[in-house]
Amino acid sequence: MTRYIAALFMATAFALPVSAQDSTEEVVMENLRGVGALDVDQIVATYADDALLLTSDKVYSGHDEIRGFYEDFVAEFSQPDISMNSDGMNIAGNTAVMVWNGESPDNVYEYAADTFVVDGGKIVSHSFVGKIIPK
Repeated sequence: MTRYIAALFMATAFALPVSAQDSTEEVVMENLRGVGALDVDQIVATYADDALLLTSDKVYSGHDEIRGFYEDFVAEFSQPDISMNSDGMNIAGNTAVMVWNGESPDNVYEYAADTFVVDGGKIVSHSFVGKIIPK
């Protein structure tokens, strides 16, 4: 079983320099470590209680709905033969953006981008957009 997702997110989580200013970086890196570990509880813990996760299809509001989004994500990316590649990350102030591509047995993620807004040590807003081609 190939598990490139863990390597992608773990490499991203440790590749950026740590500085005193970046609670944004710390929160986003904790989120990505949870994603890499496929740990829904760890991921959801990085969000504020009233956080929003926006996609082109739906707005997920609060922990319960965000948990549902990540349960689907983890189910897809727990399968064999997945891959993900980071195309970069930038952080400015309380905002971070990550661009990536990947493939699962279900979909090809030709292009994907996640934008996170952090306040008070938690993600308060997260948007995801991508060109996803079903297999």
